Amino acid sequence: MWSDVKIVYVLLKSLELVIFIYYGFILSKTKRQEEYWKKALVPILAFTIVEGLRFGRLIDYNVYYFRYESIGENFNSENYELLFKLIIYAFYNSGFSYPFFIAACSLFLIFSVFVLFQNYRQYLQYVLPLLPFCVVQSENYIRWYLAFSFVLLALYCLIQDQKRKAYLAFACAVFTHVGSALLLPILIFGNRLDKLQINPSVASVFCVITTLVMSVSDMNILVGISNFLLSIGIGNIDSRIASYLSQTELLINGEFGRSGYYAARTLSNNIRILLAFIPLIIYGKRIMRCERYGLLIYNLFVIGAILYPILSTVEIFDRYASALTFFSCIVCGVTFCVVMKNKYVYGKLVTIILGLCFFANLWPSISVIPSRENDNEMLFIWDANGRNFLPYWQWLDEKIVR
Repeated sequence: MWSDVKIVYVLLKSLELVIFIYYGFILSKTKRQEEYWKKALVPILAFTIVEGLRFGRLIDYNVYYFRYESIGENFNSENYELLFKLIIYAFYNSGFSYPFFIAACSLFLIFSVFVLFQNYRQYLQYVLPLLPFCVVQSENYIRWYLAFSFVLLALYCLIQDQKRKAYLAFACAVFTHVGSALLLPILIFGNRLDKLQINPSVASVFCVITTLVMSVSDMNILVGISNFLLSIGIGNIDSRIASYLSQTELLINGEFGRSGYYAARTLSNNIRILLAFIPLIIYGKRIMRCERYGLLIYNLFVIGAILYPILSTVEIFDRYASALTFFSCIVCGVTFCVVMKNKYVYGKLVTIILGLCFFANLWPSISVIPSRENDNEMLFIWDANGRNFLPYWQWLDEKIVR
């Protein structure tokens, strides 16, 4: 028997998905930018309300409440990146509550997504329904996705050949979450990455190996890389970077605080991942290369598809896995749309394979909605009952296997 909390959560999340599906079709028909943004307003508001008005959502929401209060009252009280502190300080001292700040973060993320999606307007019928699961971790990684929003804006500027704006947006990302600096090669080597010819067959083999054979514990090479980065002074940039780099072995072994292992995936989930990724790796290159900077998007997705099965099992690495696999919604939506419009060219078999692939990418956005059991993970702001946060430490161990 579902609780009232779960019924409301499932209904609102389902409505959000329906809006994304419906407006994906509507937006794919838009011709002018003004029309695009006018109609995009509905899914933008839906995401902002359903995701932004969640209360106590997972761990970081409750941790950052104290950071919000502390930085708002004393700018120098916390050791965080400059822009992140400036944003919090501005919100707090403008009289905005913490839930308003969270909603603003959700609004900025979905706005940045739609800025990038302007480049794929005609494919949004198939791209937009895949989006909810591609940003599902935003409910927890609040500061990371605030920075990632700037990364998406930087990528859009890169595609539009607005290099100065791209670097400015990326600088904002780094000054929001210094960890986003590891994504800088996307900007610096964007032109080269757009010419990089990844062999789909080789990439598919690596994807199968990392999904079915390897685990993060097999990547002890990361320890050597971390030691090298420390030796050249990378750790001096930020104390948290130095801490993570010096504790890489513990991170890999799942022994570094709450940055340990997530629960292992089931065989059926691994099969779904292969069905979702392999056809895109094989067929996506030929189709994406026809888009402006399409090979860049495809290559980022392929790198993410190979690394995701490993990196997503450890919290600190999962940030990068989720950032790279975000581009799967673009590659999948564009590829499936082109194949559907050219069935007779690609043939029945390829159409069926890509249809199954599309469903495998869409399924998590559907299945994740009713899957939760803990009411504390499904609360909205009207369920706060005067509380500002949840005692996350009481249920932390239920979510992360150390």
